[in-house]
Amino acid sequence: MSTSAATLENSPPKRSKRWILFALLALIAVGAIGAGAWWYLDEPAADDPAALAKAAEKRKREHVFVTLEPFVVNLSNRDSERYAQIGVVLEVDNKRTAQSIDGKMPAVRNAILLLISSKTSLELIPRAGKEQLAAEIQTAASSVLGWAPAAAAPTAKPAADKGAAKSPDAGKPRAPGAAAGPPPPVVQVHFSSFIVQ
Repeated sequence: MSTSAATLENSPPKRSKRWILFALLALIAVGAIGAGAWWYLDEPAADDPAALAKAAEKRKREHVFVTLEPFVVNLSNRDSERYAQIGVVLEVDNKRTAQSIDGKMPAVRNAILLLISSKTSLELIPRAGKEQLAAEIQTAASSVLGWAPAAAAPTAKPAADKGAAKSPDAGKPRAPGAAAGPPPPVVQVHFSSFIVQ
Protein backbone atom coordinates (compact mmCIF):
# COMPACT_ATOMS: atom_id res chain seq x y z
CA MET A 1 0.00 0.00 0.00
CA SER A 2 1.36 3.41 -0.87
CA THR A 3 1.74 6.26 1.61
CA SER A 4 -0.96 8.35 -0.09
CA ALA A 5 -3.50 5.51 0.23
CA ALA A 6 -2.59 5.06 3.91
CA THR A 7 -3.12 8.76 4.68
CA LEU A 8 -6.50 8.70 2.96
CA GLU A 9 -7.62 5.77 5.10
CA ASN A 10 -6.49 7.51 8.36
CA SER A 11 -8.01 10.93 7.58
CA PRO A 12 -11.62 11.50 8.72
CA PRO A 13 -14.21 12.32 6.09
CA LYS A 14 -14.71 16.02 5.33
CA ARG A 15 -18.44 15.82 6.06
CA SER A 16 -17.88 15.26 9.77
CA LYS A 17 -15.66 18.37 9.98
CA ARG A 18 -18.33 20.48 8.30
CA TRP A 19 -21.02 19.10 10.62
CA ILE A 20 -18.94 19.95 13.69
CA LEU A 21 -18.31 23.46 12.34
CA PHE A 22 -22.03 24.06 11.68
CA ALA A 23 -22.95 22.72 15.13
CA LEU A 24 -20.38 25.02 16.75
CA LEU A 25 -21.68 28.06 14.83
CA ALA A 26 -25.27 27.19 15.78
CA LEU A 27 -24.26 26.91 19.44
CA ILE A 28 -22.57 30.34 19.31
CA ALA A 29 -25.65 31.88 17.65
CA VAL A 30 -28.00 30.41 20.26
CA GLY A 31 -25.72 31.70 23.04
CA ALA A 32 -25.65 35.20 21.53
CA ILE A 33 -29.44 35.26 21.19
CA GLY A 34 -29.84 34.06 24.76
CA ALA A 35 -27.44 36.69 26.09
CA GLY A 36 -29.22 39.42 24.13
CA ALA A 37 -32.60 38.30 25.43
CA TRP A 38 -31.28 38.24 28.99
CA TRP A 39 -29.85 41.74 28.60
CA TYR A 40 -33.04 43.27 27.21
CA LEU A 41 -35.52 41.31 29.32
CA ASP A 42 -33.63 41.97 32.55
CA GLU A 43 -35.48 45.30 32.98
CA PRO A 44 -37.40 45.42 36.26
CA ALA A 45 -41.16 45.73 36.50
CA ALA A 46 -42.33 49.31 36.96
CA ASP A 47 -44.27 48.44 40.11
CA ASP A 48 -41.41 46.66 41.92
CA PRO A 49 -39.44 49.30 43.90
CA ALA A 50 -36.76 46.84 45.03
CA ALA A 51 -36.07 45.75 41.45
CA LEU A 52 -36.05 49.38 40.27
CA ALA A 53 -33.55 50.31 42.98
CA LYS A 54 -31.36 47.35 42.05
CA ALA A 55 -31.47 48.31 38.35
CA ALA A 56 -30.62 51.94 39.19
CA GLU A 57 -27.63 50.78 41.26
CA LYS A 58 -26.47 48.56 38.38
CA ARG A 59 -26.69 51.49 35.94
CA LYS A 60 -24.81 53.71 38.40
CA ARG A 61 -21.93 51.23 38.51
CA GLU A 62 -21.66 51.53 34.71
CA HIS A 63 -21.15 55.32 34.82
CA VAL A 64 -18.00 56.65 33.18
CA PHE A 65 -16.32 60.03 33.68
CA VAL A 66 -15.23 62.02 30.62
CA THR A 67 -12.85 64.89 31.39
CA LEU A 68 -12.93 67.78 28.95
CA GLU A 69 -10.08 70.21 28.40
CA PRO A 70 -10.61 73.37 30.49
CA PHE A 71 -12.67 76.16 28.97
CA VAL A 72 -11.32 79.72 28.98
CA VAL A 73 -14.20 81.95 27.92
CA ASN A 74 -14.93 85.67 27.78
CA LEU A 75 -18.12 86.33 29.70
CA SER A 76 -20.93 88.56 28.47
CA ASN A 77 -20.45 91.35 31.03
CA ARG A 78 -21.13 94.75 29.51
CA ASP A 79 -19.43 96.97 32.08
CA SER A 80 -16.02 95.25 32.10
CA GLU A 81 -14.11 92.46 30.46
CA ARG A 82 -14.46 89.32 32.57
CA TYR A 83 -13.57 85.76 31.78
CA ALA A 84 -14.04 82.32 33.25
CA GLN A 85 -11.74 79.33 33.34
CA ILE A 86 -13.83 76.23 33.98
CA GLY A 87 -12.87 72.56 34.09
CA VAL A 88 -15.76 70.25 33.20
CA VAL A 89 -16.09 66.51 33.84
CA LEU A 90 -19.13 64.76 32.35
CA GLU A 91 -20.50 61.72 34.17
CA VAL A 92 -22.14 59.58 31.48
CA ASP A 93 -24.32 56.49 31.70
CA ASN A 94 -21.93 53.95 30.09
CA LYS A 95 -18.79 53.38 28.01
CA ARG A 96 -20.74 53.55 24.76
CA THR A 97 -21.83 57.11 25.56
CA ALA A 98 -18.25 58.03 26.48
CA GLN A 99 -17.09 56.79 23.07
CA SER A 100 -19.89 58.74 21.41
CA ILE A 101 -18.77 61.91 23.22
CA ASP A 102 -15.20 61.34 22.03
CA GLY A 103 -16.48 61.07 18.47
CA LYS A 104 -18.53 64.26 18.79
CA MET A 105 -16.12 66.21 20.99
CA PRO A 106 -15.96 69.35 18.79
CA ALA A 107 -19.76 69.68 18.85
CA VAL A 108 -19.93 69.00 22.61
CA ARG A 109 -17.23 71.58 23.36
CA ASN A 110 -18.91 74.11 21.04
CA ALA A 111 -22.27 73.74 22.79
CA ILE A 112 -20.67 74.16 26.22
CA LEU A 113 -18.50 77.08 25.07
CA LEU A 114 -21.50 78.98 23.68
CA LEU A 115 -23.43 78.30 26.86
CA ILE A 116 -20.69 79.57 29.20
CA SER A 117 -19.96 82.62 27.08
CA SER A 118 -23.62 83.67 27.30
CA LYS A 119 -23.33 84.05 31.10
CA THR A 120 -22.22 87.03 33.15
CA SER A 121 -19.89 86.89 36.12
CA LEU A 122 -22.78 87.76 38.45
CA GLU A 123 -24.66 84.69 37.21
CA LEU A 124 -21.72 82.33 37.69
CA ILE A 125 -20.29 83.40 41.05
CA PRO A 126 -23.10 82.19 43.38
CA ARG A 127 -23.54 78.47 44.05
CA ALA A 128 -27.02 78.52 42.50
CA GLY A 129 -25.50 79.92 39.30
CA LYS A 130 -22.96 77.10 39.15
CA GLU A 131 -25.69 74.52 39.72
CA GLN A 132 -27.80 76.12 36.99
CA LEU A 133 -24.83 76.07 34.61
CA ALA A 134 -24.22 72.37 35.38
CA ALA A 135 -27.87 71.56 34.56
CA GLU A 136 -27.66 73.54 31.31
CA ILE A 137 -24.39 71.83 30.33
CA GLN A 138 -26.02 68.44 31.01
CA THR A 139 -28.91 69.29 28.67
CA ALA A 140 -26.66 70.80 25.98
CA ALA A 141 -24.18 67.90 25.93
CA SER A 142 -26.98 65.31 25.98
CA SER A 143 -28.71 67.11 23.09
CA VAL A 144 -25.55 66.91 20.98
CA LEU A 145 -25.69 63.13 21.53
CA GLY A 146 -29.24 63.00 20.15
CA TRP A 147 -31.22 63.10 23.40
CA ALA A 148 -34.30 65.29 23.59
CA PRO A 149 -35.90 66.26 26.90
CA ALA A 150 -39.41 64.94 27.47
CA ALA A 151 -42.02 67.45 26.34
CA ALA A 152 -43.95 69.18 29.05
CA ALA A 153 -46.97 67.11 29.91
CA PRO A 154 -50.24 68.79 28.92
CA THR A 155 -52.86 69.31 31.56
CA ALA A 156 -55.75 66.88 31.52
CA LYS A 157 -58.91 68.29 29.90
CA PRO A 158 -62.15 68.16 31.85
CA ALA A 159 -64.86 65.87 30.53
CA ALA A 160 -66.99 67.53 27.85
CA ASP A 161 -70.23 65.81 28.88
CA LYS A 162 -71.73 67.08 32.13
CA GLY A 163 -73.07 63.62 32.88
CA ALA A 164 -69.68 61.96 32.43
CA ALA A 165 -67.68 61.20 35.51
CA LYS A 166 -64.70 63.46 35.97
CA SER A 167 -61.33 62.14 36.91
CA PRO A 168 -60.06 63.40 40.28
CA ASP A 169 -56.93 64.58 38.46
CA ALA A 170 -58.82 66.39 35.70
CA GLY A 171 -57.49 69.87 35.07
CA LYS A 172 -54.39 69.35 37.24
CA PRO A 173 -50.92 69.48 35.72
CA ARG A 174 -48.89 66.32 35.87
CA ALA A 175 -46.08 65.92 38.36
CA PRO A 176 -42.62 66.91 37.07
CA GLY A 177 -41.44 63.30 36.85
CA ALA A 178 -44.70 61.96 35.43
CA ALA A 179 -43.78 62.38 31.76
CA ALA A 180 -41.55 59.40 31.30
CA GLY A 181 -38.90 59.89 28.71
CA PRO A 182 -35.45 58.42 28.31
CA PRO A 183 -32.97 59.70 30.88
CA PRO A 184 -30.21 61.95 29.53
CA PRO A 185 -26.98 60.15 28.59
CA VAL A 186 -25.02 62.77 30.54
CA VAL A 187 -26.02 61.85 34.08
CA GLN A 188 -24.29 64.68 35.90
CA VAL A 189 -21.82 67.51 35.34
CA HIS A 190 -18.91 68.04 37.73
CA PHE A 191 -16.60 71.04 37.83
CA SER A 192 -12.92 70.26 38.38
CA SER A 193 -12.04 73.97 38.49
CA PHE A 194 -14.06 77.16 38.41
CA ILE A 195 -12.36 80.57 38.21
CA VAL A 196 -14.14 83.80 37.31
CA GLN A 197 -11.98 86.90 36.86
